[in-house]
Amino acid sequence: MATRAQQVIPVSQARTDISTILASFTSSTSSEPVFIGAHRKAEAVLVPVSLWEEIHTTKQPQAVRNLTQFWGLFLKCPHT
Repeated sequence: MATRAQQVIPVSQARTDISTILASFTSSTSSEPVFIGAHRKAEAVLVPVSLWEEIHTTKQPQAVRNLTQFWGLFLKCPHT
């Protein structure tokens, strides 16, 4: 998972590009989450199913806490 700031795409673009976004999830084993929002503020994140399953089935609770903390901190940071 990347540690760099992610670009937030507007809802209208996500709606238009949903097929392309989903195709990128299935065509790549290293797909990044897609942040969706308004005014450069993330309101939602689309993630590949493989990442979702990894997060929710991990036997390493600390890894889940670290990931959750990372994304929580990221979403609180102002985006440029």
